[in-house]
Amino acid sequence: MHYYIVPGFGVDENSVWYPWLDQLLSDDLNAEVTRLAMPSQQALDVAAWQHLLMTTIKTDAPICLIGHSLGCWYILHYLSQNNVKQVNVILVGGFDTAVTAFPEFKPLLAVPLNYEQIQNTIDQGLLLTAKDDPVVNWQQTFALATRLHLDILIQRNGGHFLGWRQPLIGELAKLFIKII
Repeated sequence: MHYYIVPGFGVDENSVWYPWLDQLLSDDLNAEVTRLAMPSQQALDVAAWQHLLMTTIKTDAPICLIGHSLGCWYILHYLSQNNVKQVNVILVGGFDTAVTAFPEFKPLLAVPLNYEQIQNTIDQGLLLTAKDDPVVNWQQTFALATRLHLDILIQRNGGHFLGWRQPLIGELAKLFIKII
């Protein structure tokens, strides 16, 4: 299985816990991992992000898409637009509705997602959120998990799962990945 890590808004593939998770999956599971270098993190260009996902993700074998924050929405949009199979997802701090902290996401989030298509595409999925997330309210992630019919882990503490939260994400990812 190939793992793809899709970063959140305002960071790149070398930020927060992405390199750490890459190394963990590579070392512990001998997995092939790609951290996507998204174009212009400050620009909310759906077409550019989708082009990158479509040209980078190889769908000829099982894959696991791991997204953080806005990266989760880009994964969902990709799955909504493409009929791919053998997909597993881990979505950390994910959302599909307006985020108070980032009003500039509003036009992006107005783009409809095909939830039925997404549900038919995902073999296994897990969402992770924290009750103390200052960016994405945990209820938004819970509602997204409900719409997608996926499991969710709600932590009391975790914030928006930035750098110092990496051990939690790694352990949950390893645990979840081993049951796929």
